[in-house]
Amino acid sequence: MRLANTLGPLIFAATACILLSFSTAGQSTESGNKRVIISNIQLLKFPELKTDGRRWDNYWGGYLPDVYFVIKNVTAKKIMYSNPSRRIENLKLHGTAEFSPGFVINDLTQTYAICLYDYDSITENDLIGSIVLSPAIDVGQNTLTWEKDGVLLRIKLEWKD
Repeated sequence: MRLANTLGPLIFAATACILLSFSTAGQSTESGNKRVIISNIQLLKFPELKTDGRRWDNYWGGYLPDVYFVIKNVTAKKIMYSNPSRRIENLKLHGTAEFSPGFVINDLTQTYAICLYDYDSITENDLIGSIVLSPAIDVGQNTLTWEKDGVLLRIKLEWKD
């Protein structure tokens, strides 16, 4: 698997992100998997301050992020899932945000982004970090973990035929 730190011409800006470019070179494509289920998304670590040096939230919000996730089809420039009302409020600095979406991706030729955001009711929501699958072809990995700039993300996948 080849890792890169840039997302190229994506439709969103990122404070911390990774592009996972999957290649079948040297790997079996005989598995017949035709879809993948995003079974678990975890934010395991995040910095106390945003990249601009400001806190995640205001005084009344305890300065802590209110975390929710978004799944985007980057190829189609389409949001596949976003529900900020299903968020984890005031996540403690050493706490974990965990979601079990059970979201099914049926077209494995497309590029997808799994993004974690801090919800803000007054200002624009802040991207905490994201993992991008490009394209989401089966590489036999069930867990993807990434850490950069104080952000630690983990997603769990279930490959299906």
